[in-house]
Amino acid sequence: MRTFCTFIFLGISYAQVTHHIELDLRRPSDHAPLIVDFSITSENIQVYRKVLKQDSEEEAAFLLSVGEGLSQLDFSALDSVTGLGLLSEVISGLFADCWATYAKRITVTSCSKEWWNNKCRTALETYRRTGEWSDWSSFCSTTRQAKRQFFDNRIAEIASTNKQS
Repeated sequence: MRTFCTFIFLGISYAQVTHHIELDLRRPSDHAPLIVDFSITSENIQVYRKVLKQDSEEEAAFLLSVGEGLSQLDFSALDSVTGLGLLSEVISGLFADCWATYAKRITVTSCSKEWWNNKCRTALETYRRTGEWSDWSSFCSTTRQAKRQFFDNRIAEIASTNKQS
């Protein structure tokens, strides 16, 4: 039986990839390890998450869909371990299906902060497109406003949870 390893380098130029054969580590069968070196930087790694934005239409639809699904379940078969197992699988599937339907796939980046919003994204895109100082100033102002609004809301939420003003 032969084992083959295939690497597909997407987005990496061959100038960034080096390789060499380690003849000193040769096995009795005359095989020698092939060493491949390539750098992996943050630009090469993309992390994805699925999220539901708090207080969004998608979150409301998700909760409504889960509620409707749970209300339609038959709980009469809970008299055995098998029935309980089947019901838990159905509930798990219900949540997974609703999540897949309503959650949005996002790419986690260095700008993935909780306060980051569409206005910040639009202002950054405008600056990147034009490169103008005024657009950079506008982007900075927009992010400051987004941070202020986010943290003011967070403080109010914590204060109301702790019943303090």
